[in-house]
Amino acid sequence: LGDPPNRFHPVAWMGNVIARARRFSPQQGNMKRFIYGGLFLVIGVTAVGVIGWAIDRGCAKMPVAVAVIAQALVLKSTFSVRSLSR
Repeated sequence: LGDPPNRFHPVAWMGNVIARARRFSPQQGNMKRFIYGGLFLVIGVTAVGVIGWAIDRGCAKMPVAVAVIAQALVLKSTFSVRSLSR
């Protein structure tokens, strides 16, 4: 099926968020930049974890066959082989 378009692609979303966050990063001071990056990492990992948890809880309420298909589609959308090669 190939990669979904960027507007539906979680990897592209993460790239856009990272690009925007870099605009606001401190330009001077290694410690400030380190703390900013650390906070960004913690917030990003937490957000992805919460989204994954919500998807898992939503799929738990579906019939098994539907949940397997939904989880497969979500997993497939996290791969970006073609987009990364471009």
